[in-house]
Amino acid sequence: MTGLLVAGLACTLSAFTNVKKAPVKTNILNRTVGFDYLVQRTADQFTQVDPSDPAAIPDPEFCAASSERRCIYRVTTSGKTNIPSLTTLLQSYYTSAQIDVYIASGWLTAYSQGGNSIYWD
Repeated sequence: MTGLLVAGLACTLSAFTNVKKAPVKTNILNRTVGFDYLVQRTADQFTQVDPSDPAAIPDPEFCAASSERRCIYRVTTSGKTNIPSLTTLLQSYYTSAQIDVYIASGWLTAYSQGGNSIYWD
């Protein structure tokens, strides 16, 4: 009887260790930018434009003052999956150095309007 109990216990424990775990699903938008535009609201500080806003396309009329970088950048398809979100980076804005890397990687393109300036809204 003891042998049967030990065999039953061994089978039960084996069943628990051999169960395949389901893959963990993550929402890529929680880790990556996921937005269509980044705007320079303060010199060398770029923030995301909320796509849930009905007026989500930045208005080049708000591009004023001068800067070494563009007022508005469009996030490319590959940028939406490669640029880390500000939450992931634990930052409130993207730096000009980060923007330079994202442009060189092909993840951002200059918006056709707006020029090198700051976005005042």
